[in-house]
Amino acid sequence: MDQFARISGLHINAFKSSIFASGQTVTPMLNEAERLGIKAGKLPVRYLGMPLTTKALSKQEYEPLTDQVRGRMLAWRNKCLSYAGRLQLIKSTHKAKVAWEDLCCPLEEGGLGIRKLHYSSKVFALSLIWRIISKKSSMWGGCKKFLDLEKAVKASVASISSGRLIDITGAVGTCYLGIARDARVCEAVTQAQWSVRRHRIRHFHELHARIQREPVPDDQQGQDVILWNHSDDNFKPWFCSARTWDQIRQKKATVLWNKSVWFTQGVPRFSFIVWLAVRNRLSTGDRMRAWGIHQGCLLCGERDETRDHVFFVCPYSFTVWDKLANRLSGNRTDPDWTTSLQFLSANNLQIMDKILLKMVFQTTIYHLWQERNRRRHQTGHRTVDQTVRVIDKAMRNRISSLRYRADHKFTGLMQRWFEV
Repeated sequence: MDQFARISGLHINAFKSSIFASGQTVTPMLNEAERLGIKAGKLPVRYLGMPLTTKALSKQEYEPLTDQVRGRMLAWRNKCLSYAGRLQLIKSTHKAKVAWEDLCCPLEEGGLGIRKLHYSSKVFALSLIWRIISKKSSMWGGCKKFLDLEKAVKASVASISSGRLIDITGAVGTCYLGIARDARVCEAVTQAQWSVRRHRIRHFHELHARIQREPVPDDQQGQDVILWNHSDDNFKPWFCSARTWDQIRQKKATVLWNKSVWFTQGVPRFSFIVWLAVRNRLSTGDRMRAWGIHQGCLLCGERDETRDHVFFVCPYSFTVWDKLANRLSGNRTDPDWTTSLQFLSANNLQIMDKILLKMVFQTTIYHLWQERNRRRHQTGHRTVDQTVRVIDKAMRNRISSLRYRADHKFTGLMQRWFEV
């Protein structure tokens, strides 16, 4: 105890402490504790709500803890969560609807914009390297233990107009050109000339000629300028985490529907349901069959419930969609899901009509899926006209909440919605 106090500066109050011991050789320990005035306790004892014993806990002893966890989970109402809270709930779900790889990419590539910790840690490490190289007067730049790292980094970024040497020649190029892997640029110069070995291979012969055409570093022309690569042939004198992350991550193809799902006037929870629908990850009947559950369409009675059927082959859903979007789309509503999504992503409508069409699309998807779940859980059902009125009210509420100024270009959204 005295040694612990000397090292940490923390002193144990013997009158407020108790010691719990078990085994056959605890008598000397208990005698010493009694001498110091520390009370000897007996096991089992409850600590932080859990019993401490010398044996493994039984299932019955874990029940109070599991009951508390179950109660917390049941009280976690989805409707009480914000959009960020719902996202956290999705990430913590044991059986994810969407693969983690698909979530961790930007919105324009079909993901949710979540950044992988693996790539984020790389960005932080590169940020540290940038500080080491660029800020000589800082603590990082003055630490001698980072000098070897700084030297290696300078060698890795050494390049000519055609690109980095290590990328052009590969690892074997350092031997062919006679340049050490950790050499700096100044070490490849002798008497104001490039000191690079010639080679008989045609590729290296041409590379040698290109290197000789590069200007030789000259101290009289000023100090070197340290730049960071922000994109292809775009170097800046500062570090950018977002640009660096975008370069090191694994990229995917851009999807055409991302602006139809994620836009300023959209409702986040509506957009998320549409995103799941676009990726075909809603729990429709065809997907539930894999779990041993047979589910037909609850809106029209069709035996095979699929995403394409619910939106909008089903007579119920298409009638709702056609009543709300027919005039807005110029009589071009279609029951086919792919056709509707393509028209939503690329059309020649006026800007207000485009926004209203995207808003009514995601609002319709959300409330149709809600109506489908109401019927599945036997909590009531609505007629087509009732569903149309609910969607219309949701549209008016959303437009009213935008609160555009009088001189804003989207001030007439509500008036346009009443017209169509």
